[in-house]
Amino acid sequence: MQIYWTLKSVPELSGLPWEERVRVGRAASWKIARHWQFWVSSVGIGLCAHIGDIYGRIGGYIGAVVGAFIFSQVQIHLARPYIRALLSPEHASGR
Repeated sequence: MQIYWTLKSVPELSGLPWEERVRVGRAASWKIARHWQFWVSSVGIGLCAHIGDIYGRIGGYIGAVVGAFIFSQVQIHLARPYIRALLSPEHASGR
């Protein structure tokens, strides 16, 4: 499993300038809100924080970070097809 730490580590975006990476990443992120996996992973952030909170405040923070990391990986996995479509020659030419 590939882990994506930043937008630059996503293969489709790695060769683009920073501004273009952010623009394409934002455009693709709006499209993934229609997927159930997006919503389950966003609820997972709170769930991980709640489970971590059993072990105290620091556990809650660690749980939230773990949940956010999982959420970001799901988000990138769902966004990659949309990123490819946004960067395709057909989309760039305005068809």
